[in-house]
Amino acid sequence: MTIVDAHHHFWNIDLGIYNWISDDIAGIRRDYQPEHLAPYLKHLGISKTVLVQAGESLLENDAMLTIAERTDFVAGVVAWVDLAPADAASQLETLAAHDKVKSIRPVL
Repeated sequence: MTIVDAHHHFWNIDLGIYNWISDDIAGIRRDYQPEHLAPYLKHLGISKTVLVQAGESLLENDAMLTIAERTDFVAGVVAWVDLAPADAASQLETLAAHDKVKSIRPVL
């Protein structure tokens, strides 16, 4: 049986796009990357995951897709797109070209 973690995040604090990681939650203000999650997945028997955006940035989309390409357990990515600008359709087309992108998560 395949067990999938359907929602998790990675972040790299140096990207400067995670404004929600404030002093109030300083305990998680550190990088969280595949090498941090992998031991837990192995221990719990989880073989695949879905990586969900944690910051409202096209830069993060690129970072998540890079992680997905390099990480065997990331089966899909839920990317971020601002649907208001005129170029939103173009951004959606670009994301749709990636086989790992399964959905988008616009923050309303």
